[in-house]
Amino acid sequence: MDKHYADYERGYQQRAQVRLLEPSVIAYVACEKSNPDVIIGQATLRRFGDDAGYKAQVRSRDTYLLRLLNLAYFYYLKVYNYIWPDLSSDPIALKRFLQAGEVEMKLHWNHRPNRWEALSVVVLEEFQGRGIGKKLMKKVIDMAEAEQVVCGLHASKPGRMLYQSVGFDHLANFDFTLPDDEGGGIMLYTPKSLKSKV
Repeated sequence: MDKHYADYERGYQQRAQVRLLEPSVIAYVACEKSNPDVIIGQATLRRFGDDAGYKAQVRSRDTYLLRLLNLAYFYYLKVYNYIWPDLSSDPIALKRFLQAGEVEMKLHWNHRPNRWEALSVVVLEEFQGRGIGKKLMKKVIDMAEAEQVVCGLHASKPGRMLYQSVGFDHLANFDFTLPDDEGGGIMLYTPKSLKSKV
């Protein structure tokens, strides 16, 4: 990855952009009151399932324009990545990563089909420690509580502390980790009413 970091970064940006074109995804941003044009934090959330909450989320964003943009961007990326392939990708590591994801699905998510998932929560380094991440997470926690569904996420080591502070439980460590990822893991928020039924 270090050798082809620009390719890795480009691939990450492309995957983030593709997510934002999916109707089941919603994003929130944080800005300073004194400088509202500059984003200092963001949370990208996806709703899974087939219940009323999932259908309402998709209905709120599913437009012909979004479908057209999604299709156009899909073909644009196909051509772009054919001409300039991602040299940072290791096919063997990718296969192992995808297999670990399948195991995670079976263990933690298949029996929780209706859920929110925090895909990414990021706060600029100079603004960390000011409660911005907690405010962003409050959005998804409020939605999970209102819809009576759990919320899952994959936490980095520093992120794990933030998520535990807002009520997430650590379910398991990652099956597939890099040295910098140790200490993170799979986490789950369970609405209060669902916890009382357990």
